[in-house]
Amino acid sequence: FYYGDIGLEVPENVYYPQEDSLLLAKSLEKLERKGKKCLEIGCGSGFLAIIVARKGAIVTAADINKEAVDAAIRNTEMNNANMNILKSDLYHKIAGKFDLNVFNPHYLTYADVAMTEYMRAVGFPYPDALLPFGADIFAVNARDHHSPCFG
Repeated sequence: FYYGDIGLEVPENVYYPQEDSLLLAKSLEKLERKGKKCLEIGCGSGFLAIIVARKGAIVTAADINKEAVDAAIRNTEMNNANMNILKSDLYHKIAGKFDLNVFNPHYLTYADVAMTEYMRAVGFPYPDALLPFGADIFAVNARDHHSPCFG
C-alpha cells in the first residue's frame, strides 16, 4: 500500500487501508499535532499513526492483533516515524491521557450491527483517555446515518 511517500506492508490478516482510512488520513494531515500526545486504537498497519507521528506528535498505537502490531513496528521503521506500539485490546493496556484519539473501527465486518451500538460496545469515545480540550476522530459507517451518534 502506498500513500504519498508512505509505503506500508499490510499482511493478509491486517485491515488493508480503504476509503475510510484515506478520509481519516486527509483529515489528520490538516491537523497541527506537533508535540501533542496522540493515540490510535486498532492501528492495523500503522498507517494513520505514521501520518500523525511524522507531523511531530508523540504517538501511542495499539492493536489486539499481533500481526498488526508487528507490521506497524516494521512500517514505522520503514517510514522513519517514531512511536510506541503495543498489543492491547482497546484501552486495556493504555496509560495516560491524549490530545487526540484516532479510531478507525472495523465496521466493514459488522454491517448488520448499528454503528452506534458497535461504538458503544467497544467503549469509544473513551473520555478518560482525553486531556482537556482533546478530540476524538473516527470513521462512521454511512449506512447508520439515521442513528443518533452517542446520543
